Amino acid sequence: VMVQFVVNKRGEVTDCRVVSKPFGYGLEEEAIRVVKLTSGKWIPGESKGRKVNVRYQLPINFQIY
Repeated sequence: VMVQFVVNKRGEVTDCRVVSKPFGYGLEEEAIRVVKLTSGKWIPGESKGRKVNVRYQLPINFQIY
């Protein structure tokens, strides 16, 4: 599942959404839940010495048994 989100100037995750095709089985919701758990633990990006918002795209792999 490919998840896209923004890490704001305070290191918080915002604007989290799935950008890959849907797989079903609740995988999209679980991927978003896991990414949101990391909110506040990111180091904000910097440009010219100032903190800036950064958009990330993160692949999350699931193994289903």
